[in-house]
Amino acid sequence: MKQLIVLTIIAGFLMIASLSLAQESSDSKNSPAASSMVDEKKIQDLKEKLATKVAEIRENQKRGFFGEIAALTKTNFTLAVGSNEVKVRFDDDTKIYKLGKTRTEGAAVDLKNSLTATVLGLYDEENKQQNAKVILLQPGQLHFSGIVSEVNRTAGNFAVKLSGDKTQVFEYEKTTTADEYTEAKKTGKSGLSRLVKNDWVEVWGTPFEDDNTKIEAIRIFRIPQALLGKPAAEEETETSPKPTTTLKASPKTSPKASPES
Repeated sequence: MKQLIVLTIIAGFLMIASLSLAQESSDSKNSPAASSMVDEKKIQDLKEKLATKVAEIRENQKRGFFGEIAALTKTNFTLAVGSNEVKVRFDDDTKIYKLGKTRTEGAAVDLKNSLTATVLGLYDEENKQQNAKVILLQPGQLHFSGIVSEVNRTAGNFAVKLSGDKTQVFEYEKTTTADEYTEAKKTGKSGLSRLVKNDWVEVWGTPFEDDNTKIEAIRIFRIPQALLGKPAAEEETETSPKPTTTLKASPKTSPKASPES
């Protein structure tokens, strides 16, 4: 509303200025040619100032939000941004893309509740609404916590024992980012070569499209077993050893673009 008022004032000013210049032109009968040149220059200057002001207002309206889609309808959804919510309106002119290994063009049917998305567009301050020009859909990431039970550096994967005696295999990719907690109580870079049995790991990943039993590791945070003390799993194996999961190399496939989490 504020932007509309400003534009209205500027437009009114331009109209008044134009009428005033026209009046000056009619009063300057002694030198019509010179007066005409001056009037046209003044009008052109005013038009340029108006165009600059409109551009500034539009630039200030450009906003981007990142969050989770909720309350989806045919033309609107709510974007949960942290503890806040932003109303988003989209239409047939809104460009929708799905992000994954590559960026592919999407459509409104690809919008789903609980998907994470980045919304770029013009923000309507009066209605507290984002008018979407571009929506970037990002694959949902699952989170896992547990103890490393096996590492296969040749195959590029590792297994983690989760709660309830469940074991999950993760594929380590070139794009996987890894950090770890060091003895100096600082965060440092890590990687597959740093993982060892009985390390504690936090893993964020995406299921593979044709095999949801495999997870592509997107991010790993490692806590070395030396900082954890003697793990319970090690104590158990002293009296009753259990078979471990054998990791094997497997063909790489593409992870889901938007897994349900």
